Amino acid sequence: MDKRLCNEKLKNYRDEIDRIDNEILRLLNERAKIAKAVGDVKKECNLPIFNP
Repeated sequence: MDKRLCNEKLKNYRDEIDRIDNEILRLLNERAKIAKAVGDVKKECNLPIFNP
């Protein structure tokens, strides 16, 4: 395989990894917002933070 083709394949994989990383960050931010809302409700209702 020539160098140009290798570089193209690597770029495609790196682009896909970047896309996945961005989606992971988006989901983590969404989760953090929901976790904050849960904490706010628990505080308002005088519930413990941890409830197994």
